[in-house]
Amino acid sequence: MEKFLQEKWLETGIDNDFMFHCVMSKHPEICLKLLQMIFPELGITNVKITETQKEYEESPNVHGVRLDVYSEDSDNRAYDIEMQAMNRGNLRKRSRYNQSMMDRQQLIKSMDYSELKDSFVIFICNFDLFGLNRYVYVFENRCKDEPNLKLEDGMTKVFINAKGTVGDITPELKKFLKMVSKHEATDDFTRKLQEIIDFFHMDDNTRDSYMTLEMKILEETKYASKIALEEGLERGRKQGLEQGLEQGLEQGREQGLEKGRKQGLEQGKLLEIISCVKDGIFSEEVGAKRAGLSLEEFKKHLENN
Repeated sequence: MEKFLQEKWLETGIDNDFMFHCVMSKHPEICLKLLQMIFPELGITNVKITETQKEYEESPNVHGVRLDVYSEDSDNRAYDIEMQAMNRGNLRKRSRYNQSMMDRQQLIKSMDYSELKDSFVIFICNFDLFGLNRYVYVFENRCKDEPNLKLEDGMTKVFINAKGTVGDITPELKKFLKMVSKHEATDDFTRKLQEIIDFFHMDDNTRDSYMTLEMKILEETKYASKIALEEGLERGRKQGLEQGLEQGLEQGREQGLEKGRKQGLEQGKLLEIISCVKDGIFSEEVGAKRAGLSLEEFKKHLENN
């Protein structure tokens, strides 16, 4: 298993969420260049990465949101950049929620609504969310009956398709997207990016953090799936007494596998949070909030992992 994970780590590219965080958290110049390629018309000259994996949560009863890479520039604009390798079917609504939480955190009680920063939520996807084969899909609020009339509320959502072929984008962005989809470095920027990735590949701390996280996720997912499958089969056996043994066992197997998948994902999320706290990406307090635990409970998990 260790050999397998080492090989998997060496194949990890910028499209991997873990690697994307590593690169952006340590190299803000990469974030700036990427934003310049996506928005050449904005004339972005500087950017400050406030946090990677920025955590927004208003109360224990309100769903929190984690922004992968949150940055701001000197022209009163804020950017949330997300790397998405898989389509989980929730990006449309997720973009809406991310943007609303960015606004709520910016506007303190003494501020006027006009002081809100223009906000950009950007998803870099290794798939085509809308199926039109475009490189970039940009959404702004417009009047339904007068499409040329913009609301001009400062909200923009951008979905970038790394596998696209349609649309007018900069040559540099095309080469970056080729790197996302095919792991090929073909110009100065992507070659520099590959050098940074290669450094992380060989960095002992980064590699160990990745392998430890992956190993724990695999073990916990396998264990949770096994337990849940056994529980599901038992429920299925009982249902089978009433509905027919064969039908009941099949239902139990399906329920057990689904429960195991959910439990495995939840455990994997907790282990990811613990790994990020240990790597100094965010604090214990933020980790506890994201995990939905008290600080005391979260510290116990830190000690045991």
